[in-house]
Formats: sequence, C-alpha cells, structure tokens
Amino acid sequence: MPQILKREISWEFIKNETPEIKEKLVNDILTLFQVRERQDEKDKMKEVWLIFLMDYRLTVPEIFQAHKMALKRELLDDKGQEIECLPMLSTNTTGKILKAYERFKLTDKQLEIGREKLAEIMNAKPEKTDEEKAAEKLQQIENVKKCVKEFGVCEYGFLVYEDFMKNEDFKFFSKDFPAIYDRHFKKFIAKIQSGNISIFSIKEIPMKEKNHQDIMNRLIKKIGVKKHELEGIPLQNAKSEIVENYLKQC
Repeated sequence: MPQILKREISWEFIKNETPEIKEKLVNDILTLFQVRERQDEKDKMKEVWLIFLMDYRLTVPEIFQAHKMALKRELLDDKGQEIECLPMLSTNTTGKILKAYERFKLTDKQLEIGREKLAEIMNAKPEKTDEEKAAEKLQQIENVKKCVKEFGVCEYGFLVYEDFMKNEDFKFFSKDFPAIYDRHFKKFIAKIQSGNISIFSIKEIPMKEKNHQDIMNRLIKKIGVKKHELEGIPLQNAKSEIVENYLKQC
C-alpha cells in the first residue's frame, strides 16, 4: 500500500484526534520549522493554529507530511510558486501548504491506484464454501431440467454438461458431439458471414476433430470475428443440444 494512502486511511481526521495527538503534532511542526519564539507566544499561537486545522479533512500524518514537503519545495501554491516557510506557526502559511497538499492528492497516481486496489479488496465477495458451491450446482441442474421439460430446449444446458459427463448413460449421447458441434459451427459461420463477402464455402469447414484453425484465422482476420466467439458459441450450443437430448430421454 502506498505511504500516501496509509497516511490518509490509517488515522482519524485531525478534528477527531485526542488532545495528546494534537499537541504532539504542534510540537512536531514547531521542531520541523525550527520555531524559536518565546514559550508564552508559542502557547498562544498553538491554540489558534489548531482551531484553524479543524476545517481540513486531513489526518495528522498528512498535515505533517504536507509541511515537510513544503520545506523541501515539493509543493507549490495556486500560482505555481514555492511556498515561503518562515520559522513560525502561521495559519496563513499552513493554509497555503494544506491547500497545495490537497491539490497534490488529486493528481497523485500512487494514491489513485492505491484507492482502486483498496476498493477492490473492500468490495470483494467472500469465497463460497464447498457446501454453497455444491448447492448452487444442484440448483443449476434442476433449473436446466425444468427448462427442458417446459420448453424442450435450454440455451444454458452447456453449464451442466461436464456434470452430466460423470453419468455413464450420458456418454451415449455425448459420443455424437463431433457431428453436432460441426453443424453448429457451420450455422454460426453462415450467420456471421451474412452481409459480408464470403471468404469460403460451407463445404470447406472441417469437422471438430480435424484442424479448422486456418478457417478460424481467416474469419478473425478478414471479418473481424472474435476468437472466443468462434470457439465458444458453437461449442456451447452443441453441449446444450446434447444435454437437451439426454434430459428428454430421462
């Protein structure tokens, strides 16, 4: 995690911090700026300076880092000039420094990337248990069965194809896969060629068990068909048809 993000999320905003932490921040800034005013003047300015900070949605580490960056000439004011840092506690100087730091945060890539990664972690769904996965799969199979029973077809049958492959009686239906895939592959190519110049005839299309990589490459190159569509859609349709045929006989 980038340090700039840690400074932002690991602490409370300054207004919510304890008096002890606020006091330490003041002393750290006094030391950083080498303030040598008399103690009574320091004490008077501390209170005013801390009250001034309460309007900022920044943390203690961010406020300290901002002042440190300003001293190192790493922050610029709204006119693109270096911020003058005198050896004193000044609400005017601190205001310029903190506004410059807020602008810096808006454009810092490390902070942007860090926030995105943090959001992914925070929004990530917990891993499902084996029991939950098994229950979902059983429900999925029941849904496909119901769909085939009511409508005779189910376009999502391919989702349970591998599950049915564990059944010996299903393998009798799956042996027809090459021919069924070939038919769906031809239908798919005929569909995507409609409206385009035909680059080959349907008779050129080989069976699944033969090499059709050349035809796929020609489709991808000349028509712009996506490779995952060529490999996926005919395959899914073929598997769904076999599942449908199997369930109709059960």
